[in-house]
Amino acid sequence: MNVEVCSLDGKAHNVQLYTDISAEWVAGDRNSIAQWDYGTSGNDTASTYQKQASRRAALPENEPLEERQNQHRVYGTKTSYDGWRTSVHHTPVGPTSSAYHSPVATIQPQSPHPFFEVQANNSSPGGIAYHKVFRQTPLLLSETNDQAEWGSWYYVTDNVATLSHQSGADVDVRGQFINNGVLDESEDSNYRAINDRFPVFGFAKDLGNITSSVNTLWMLSLNQEIAVQFEGAGGNASLPSLWTSFYSGDLDAVCSRPPGK
Repeated sequence: MNVEVCSLDGKAHNVQLYTDISAEWVAGDRNSIAQWDYGTSGNDTASTYQKQASRRAALPENEPLEERQNQHRVYGTKTSYDGWRTSVHHTPVGPTSSAYHSPVATIQPQSPHPFFEVQANNSSPGGIAYHKVFRQTPLLLSETNDQAEWGSWYYVTDNVATLSHQSGADVDVRGQFINNGVLDESEDSNYRAINDRFPVFGFAKDLGNITSSVNTLWMLSLNQEIAVQFEGAGGNASLPSLWTSFYSGDLDAVCSRPPGK
């Protein structure tokens, strides 16, 4: 989500932004226990990507075609639920739709997208800041009300000096920003049911006095190590998500930038 703020009258305006996600993202069963974490990370994953890319590029030319293709397959998961449908237009997808894609496709390996570029006027402390939220007891390859019951959600933005964060009950975190324009950096450690005082995970950013255009980027990412399961000739098989071929872990994937960035 890219948020752009600009002054339309040429005058300076003092602006603070607030955004959050709730634990409702992690499971369709609202009685399930959610767990969460907050952290920061620098850009230390480019070398990991380079090693993985080099390994794939070094596959022998006489390697079986199937094995070579398996290095670059894409597997998708369905994670939509009713809360999205009420506010987002969804294009019908089917074999006759222009939006249709085969669930298995070959791709060319390439550098991950540079999601975050730290703004020059907010150069400290650098890297990214993230909230990680997940079901405490994941149910692999299970869904409730069309919502996945496994995997970790990351809510991520640039870790700049003007950023503050907080986790806790929705009324507490949102109330803190409404009353003070900044979050208090507190972290709720009372892991609980999703519908128990609805935990939220917020960011606030002080943009200061705005006279020209300022952009802020937020990213929401679902990371599932296992993406799909099917019955093949050899029986039941579970296959990993593509990112596991590039990175050593989900945080490694979330934090990465292209080599040289």
